[in-house]
Amino acid sequence: MHEIAGFGRCACLLQAFQEGIYQETKDNEECGRKEVFFYQADNGQYVPRAILIDLEPRVINAVLNSEYAELYNRENICISKDGGGAGNIWTEGYSQGNHVCDDVFDILDREVDNCDNMEGFILCHSIAGGTGSGLSSFFLEHIHDRYFATFDCCLRVLFSITRGHIIFVLRSKNE
Repeated sequence: MHEIAGFGRCACLLQAFQEGIYQETKDNEECGRKEVFFYQADNGQYVPRAILIDLEPRVINAVLNSEYAELYNRENICISKDGGGAGNIWTEGYSQGNHVCDDVFDILDREVDNCDNMEGFILCHSIAGGTGSGLSSFFLEHIHDRYFATFDCCLRVLFSITRGHIIFVLRSKNE
């Protein structure tokens, strides 16, 4: 089994997965390998292999207070202890990586240890703001150094303020 640790907020409707997709695929192994992106908890619920990280609590608290709160493993959430954010400054987000690095790598190491065959990481982040750009740059660099044999994929999101649409920027970090 090849797992990919989802690093960042899952970009899917997990409730639909819980209610419908599992029932359709549980008897058909060729229908998809849900174990790549999810693990099955003791209660039978599928939980995303995701780590949620932010330097200020607003966005993660919104997720934890939403209808999807029970879908995430709360042990895989890291919010900076000072909670001040990065003020939309790349260098501030990057430098704060040193302050949350140990907590994040404790979570990441635990998730990697739970994989049968760790294949890589998907980093989903904004390319705007200090946390989205700076902190993500910090972790992308350090993940590559720490797990040099893994594949890294970045899903970069840019919000279009004028139209209210989300633009997904998909590009390999090596390009």
